Amino acid sequence: IAEQGLMMSTTQDPPPAARGLAGPYFSELLAFNSAAHPNRIWWTNTDEPTFFPGSNSEQDGNWVDVGESGEQILAIAVFPRWCAIIKERSFWRLVGDPAAAEADLERTNAEVGLLGGQAWAIAGALVYGQAAEGIFSFNGDKALSVSPQLDPIFKGDTVLQAESIPSLPVDIGWRNNAVMAYKNGRLYFSYTEQGGTSNNRTLVLNTVTGEWQSDNRGFSALYYEGQTGYLLGAIGDSVYEIETGATDNSVPISFTYQTRYEDQGQPENDKRYSDILIEHNTGGSAFTVY
Repeated sequence: IAEQGLMMSTTQDPPPAARGLAGPYFSELLAFNSAAHPNRIWWTNTDEPTFFPGSNSEQDGNWVDVGESGEQILAIAVFPRWCAIIKERSFWRLVGDPAAAEADLERTNAEVGLLGGQAWAIAGALVYGQAAEGIFSFNGDKALSVSPQLDPIFKGDTVLQAESIPSLPVDIGWRNNAVMAYKNGRLYFSYTEQGGTSNNRTLVLNTVTGEWQSDNRGFSALYYEGQTGYLLGAIGDSVYEIETGATDNSVPISFTYQTRYEDQGQPENDKRYSDILIEHNTGGSAFTVY
């Protein structure tokens, strides 16, 4: 090495002790949120996923601090040529390769943050997530609520209407348990109801119609394998293919269509209808209307 005049690489620093990893993004990996730097992002050199230059340096390196130091980064959603940096109380947007001088990092107009590191999902160009007062969708600039009918359960309120499902609020002490996944126009959100210690309820949003359904199961993890793949849900030490039939592991699915939270765009008072027509394929199962 000395005779040939070669220099040993000085950029092969180890990965930081980060809590999250995202990518590939511009053929790089993005690590984020350490105990010492909860708002910091580190990145590798292109096509060198093992090394994080400057990971041990406080002067320079492949890293940047995003926003306030006390507000931790909880997730990074990667899109073509940009990524959403999701913090506790704000959303940031990184456009371009972070290693390039022309990269642009800025705070967006979203007025919410993420609550629960696993309670978010990418749906095309959108990011869905759990905020303090409901479920939101983030379009790269603004975050809009998609759960106005269900907002009371996120604020500790009990839904008092008879037979309403869900009727219990989200347990404030277990908000970090919540998990989320998206599949073909349906957003799945599992959480812990008040008084529980693990996820025991799943809400499903039809993102086309805006209607919510309630499932009597709760999952500790949700993962969609992608088109032609399965939606997987974990309960205890078992993983199930869910929503592929009328039963899961030979147990019938209790899946309730909850019309009570639909106000038809009118004031939230009692409504009377002269005729109601329901078309439903029961698949041989009992179908009860309340």
